Amino acid sequence: MNYWDYHGIFFLVGALLLPRITTLFFTTISFGFLAILGWFVAPHLLVALYATTYYWDSNPFLCCIAWIVAIVGTRLEIGFVKIFIISFSNSKKTS
Repeated sequence: MNYWDYHGIFFLVGALLLPRITTLFFTTISFGFLAILGWFVAPHLLVALYATTYYWDSNPFLCCIAWIVAIVGTRLEIGFVKIFIISFSNSKKTS
């Protein structure tokens, strides 16, 4: 199955910038328990896993880029959550 036969550039950008919304509303892949857990915890990794599962044979370059984006995106989300928690706990201490 080729990615470009079924999706376009807008789906690719949506999966990059808004992976939760894209996987929730614009995919036809069935969601199991692990997919739902991945959707909450690490949606970029979920997109990369789906890309590898369905498109590795036809687009390995696209799958490699998906994994790079997934690792970087998940790391950035963890960093933002840590910053939010630290700033929230500091605001509680001062008030």
